[in-house]
Parts: sequence; structure tokens; C-alpha cells
Amino acid sequence: APSGTLRLLDVDDDHGDHGPQGPAWVDLVAFEALEIGNDLRVTLRFADDLPPAPAKGEVPLISVDVGDGQDAYQLFVEGGGQSWQAYLQTPEGFVVYPGTFEIGGAALVLQVPFNSVGSPTRAAVRVLVEWSRDSGLVGVLNPTSEDRLDGEPHRFDRAP
Repeated sequence: APSGTLRLLDVDDDHGDHGPQGPAWVDLVAFEALEIGNDLRVTLRFADDLPPAPAKGEVPLISVDVGDGQDAYQLFVEGGGQSWQAYLQTPEGFVVYPGTFEIGGAALVLQVPFNSVGSPTRAAVRVLVEWSRDSGLVGVLNPTSEDRLDGEPHRFDRAP
């Protein structure tokens, strides 16, 4: 980690707990949250490399909630339409995503200014990875997958 960095959370997640229908790249295996200067950087690691874009009909949704209940901020990445997009949901609604996100190999990295998620000193963190694929067949159940970070909620404390 870069100097001036505070590790807020470092959590492993069980392998293979995403359900039998989803691909290995939706199986969350680790989560890390760092404070770097005035930024929050979260890294999610998966059991396999994420595709450059989801396949036609696949709808992945990856969300990281910071805070509790209606006061939570949600960083999320959605795949569809041959690309990935990052969003930020605040207690007041959606805002333009204020940071960067990168997908490389089996990792997804989101980095935003801490003030864009309410500048919490202490906060609960929840992570959810959802995936579905439209089979295109009427009356056929679409395959789905879901993986939550083990032991939620996790909490970080930035206070010295």
C-alpha cells in the first residue's frame, strides 16, 4: 500500500459461495478498504478474471454500501450493454460518480473522495455481488447468482 495509507478493512470471503449458476468471476473472495490521503479506495477480488464487458444477456451488479440504512452511500458497478459503469447513490439520490474505477484481472478497484461518501469516521460496510443472465426463453427461469461478503456488516474506524 502507498505511504500515508490507512488500512480500514481487509476481509476474506469464502470461495464458491456465490451459487452454482453464476460464473466464477462473480464469486467474491476478498475485500479491502484503504484510506489514501483524502480518498477511500476499495478493492474487490474475485475467483476468476472479470470480463472486459459482460456477455450479451448478462447483468452483473456489484455494490459497496458505506453507512447504515437510509443514511448509507452506495458505490456500485453495473455491467451491461457491452461495458461497465460506476455510480454513486447518496442518501439524497444519484450523483455523478466522483472517482475512478478499474477492472484488471480478478480485481475491481473503486476510488472516491471520502467526502463523497459522507466523510464518516466510523461506518458499517456491506458488499453484494449479484448476477443474472436472460435466457431469452419465455417461461424459463433465468439463472442468477448472489454473493455477500462474509460476516457482514464489517465496520471501519478512522479515529486515531
